[in-house]
Amino acid sequence: MKRILVLLIVIAFSMCNALANVPTKVAPKLWEGRLNFQPLLANPFEGRVGAMYQFSDNKLRLDIGNSFDLIRIGNNQTIGADFFTFTRLRSEGNFKFPVETSDYFFGINVTKEYSILKQQPVDENSEYSDPLNRSEYYKAAYRLRLAHISSHLVDGLVDTSGLLKQHPFVYSREFADLIGTLEWKNLRTYAGLTFVWATQPRDAERLIPQLGIEYKHKLSRRFYASLAYDFKLIGISDKYIGTHAAQGGISYLSEFEMPALSLNIYGYHGRSMHGMFYKEKDSYIGTGFQFLF
Repeated sequence: MKRILVLLIVIAFSMCNALANVPTKVAPKLWEGRLNFQPLLANPFEGRVGAMYQFSDNKLRLDIGNSFDLIRIGNNQTIGADFFTFTRLRSEGNFKFPVETSDYFFGINVTKEYSILKQQPVDENSEYSDPLNRSEYYKAAYRLRLAHISSHLVDGLVDTSGLLKQHPFVYSREFADLIGTLEWKNLRTYAGLTFVWATQPRDAERLIPQLGIEYKHKLSRRFYASLAYDFKLIGISDKYIGTHAAQGGISYLSEFEMPALSLNIYGYHGRSMHGMFYKEKDSYIGTGFQFLF
């Protein structure tokens, strides 16, 4: 499996609560996405379908799930849902991958998108003055998610006697996740905050600040490159540490101009994203793929 995955790879918080002067025109995009709010590329807690091999610890992450827009309100606001799992497996050769732990995420979301038209000053007496050439489009959006996440040990973590190598416990969180984004041309920045109102174990801190940046560049009609970085401050028992996630790769667009396949390199350093190991630190480089819809 490691060889297959390696062969596949080629490789400012601006919330939207006071936006005005929304134009009637739609801001130009490199491509159209299925969702009103496009998932954050480097954020681990997004609905995905794909797999990633972690070189340093011989682990494999398998993501199964998606996000959906269910109800559209007007042209730029939606109500949707998120259902996905992210699972950690161990590679033992001969195409065997015992499952060690699996996390389950589900919730509802509300999103809204704004297009902002900024006029550039010009000499109005010039015969070359063109309103379209002196306009810049910015796109802003927000997403509010109300969600639940739980984590469970799986039989791939047992020893030769059939006993779990780690003592299982209840890991469960209910939280609100608010993200605001600002996009200009190929660049998107975002910032947000997660508020955990119910958690078990209870030593997890209730507030998780987050920010990130993404860049996309169209290579041709069918291919574009992307690079993204996500940062979170995650606290346990009054001690906060930074958690960094990065992703870069190349995506292939189908004939309908929708992303179909993405080949990526991943980087992660900080508190584990898997609830059963939430006190531990993970640090790895990986490679893998995602099917995008």
